[in-house]
Amino acid sequence: MSTSQTSSAEGDHTDTDESNPTGLDRTDAIIAGVVGVVVFVAYVRTIAPGLLVDDSGEFQTMARLLGHTHPTGYEVYSILGRVFSTIPIGDAATRVTAFSAFTGGIAAALVYIISRLLRSPKAIAVIPALAFAVAPTVWSQGIIAEVYAPAAAFAGVIIASLLVWQSTGRRRWLVAAGVVGGLSVGIHFSIGLYLPAIAIFLVLVALSRPESIVSAEALRRTWLPAAGGAVIGVIAAVVLFVAVDVSNPPSQYFDAVVAPSRSAWDLGPGQIDGTSERLKFDWTARQFTGLMFTSDGLAGERWEEFRASVPTEISFPLLLTALIGFGWLVWRRWRVAVVLVVAIGTQLVFAFNYDIGDMIYVFYIPTYMLLAIVAGAGLTAIVDGAEKIPGVGAAVAAAGVAVVALVFGVYPIASANTVHLVNGTTPPYEFEAYPYDDYVATTVHPMLSATIADLPENAIVFGDWEMLYPSFWVAHVEQGRTDLMFHETYPADDQEGMAASAVSYIVEQSALRPVYVPERIPELAAAGITYAPARIGPSRLFKVVP
Repeated sequence: MSTSQTSSAEGDHTDTDESNPTGLDRTDAIIAGVVGVVVFVAYVRTIAPGLLVDDSGEFQTMARLLGHTHPTGYEVYSILGRVFSTIPIGDAATRVTAFSAFTGGIAAALVYIISRLLRSPKAIAVIPALAFAVAPTVWSQGIIAEVYAPAAAFAGVIIASLLVWQSTGRRRWLVAAGVVGGLSVGIHFSIGLYLPAIAIFLVLVALSRPESIVSAEALRRTWLPAAGGAVIGVIAAVVLFVAVDVSNPPSQYFDAVVAPSRSAWDLGPGQIDGTSERLKFDWTARQFTGLMFTSDGLAGERWEEFRASVPTEISFPLLLTALIGFGWLVWRRWRVAVVLVVAIGTQLVFAFNYDIGDMIYVFYIPTYMLLAIVAGAGLTAIVDGAEKIPGVGAAVAAAGVAVVALVFGVYPIASANTVHLVNGTTPPYEFEAYPYDDYVATTVHPMLSATIADLPENAIVFGDWEMLYPSFWVAHVEQGRTDLMFHETYPADDQEGMAASAVSYIVEQSALRPVYVPERIPELAAAGITYAPARIGPSRLFKVVP
């Protein structure tokens, strides 16, 4: 091998080259770029085109109009998505979706870099990158407008930066990890689940160095760069939050969802009108905190679901190599092994106790990334053993193991999408919450276009979450009908029925503007409100009689 086996500055048993402590070179940049481009092209080739529904419709609309989304706000996503929406290729809605494909490619490229930082040979490091990218859940989030592919990319930057810092001791990489970590609060708060593992990593590395972790030198070299970077990142996220708040389109979440139903969150008039109040509402996730750690039996159910689903995401052969990889990392990079166990454990404890329903599968994506990385370490251990066979060199061993892993570890998972990749069609993933099917592809957009064109001036329409933001897109983006307002009928996930404040809002507004509801609502009937059935374009609604 080109490097000598030594003990690193951190005390881990690893292969190092003092002139190149990370082990990365220009070829790695090229390979990582190729991996990223291949994944990006695969995702774009199978992307869900056009206007989407549910959260994806919201992200498309708020990226285009630059407004707040549902908690935790995702303002960094909105701004970056806005940049993509201006690229003059294809339709605007699909351009926002392409941001997920782009960041999915970046995430895969970073898995390659992380594997190389853990001393996997180049040929081997490609395998975990591809294994992660072709996992059905990961692929599904790379082809719709969602935050989970960007979150994976941000997490990859953090992990890679910390490993570079460990190898080089250069504090700018700690600052970089902190900045990206702080900024990630505007992408997805789940990245914060890495914080315990990161803290342990910093402690373990600091303990391995001559200075004590409580000394002034350790404070200067380790804790201040990391914490300072995180503070900078959080401040940047707040600034971007304020920028989105200043944009203030009427379709943003606070106006479309929270304001009419404010009593569902015990909010009085004006309590979310200020920027600081909105920031607090978003970043404390009031919409979802009541769904966490609510059921004693939920964790057991989640574990069984996860155990059954993992082999459909990361192939069984690669899961076996992941077991080998943990052992190999304990021997070669035990601090990294400890941190990976903590990171996976933290992610799963959260997911197993979060009663979000059929969307929980997306919260396993960080675990799939980490398992793919550990599987790469296992393949490296196999290469280490194979190259000791007489007549088998390091390059031959790495190439052989990589080919076998590609055929038996990656392709069985990727093969489900081969036809769609060739034909340029969107995979029909069997997820209940997957927001793309034949109805979305063929019916939603023309149905909404005809309905909204037929609505009277200044109308207010209540409906479900699925169609709320697609309605805003058609009305405010495509038809320029900013006189129309749309609201979610039942926005509070932990409550049933229409909020009392929404009933009062309907009573007040129906005397001034046409108000439509999707069904006969008991709370409105109890308030003495009557309806007149109305046919608006192809849609059947109920007009509130003032």
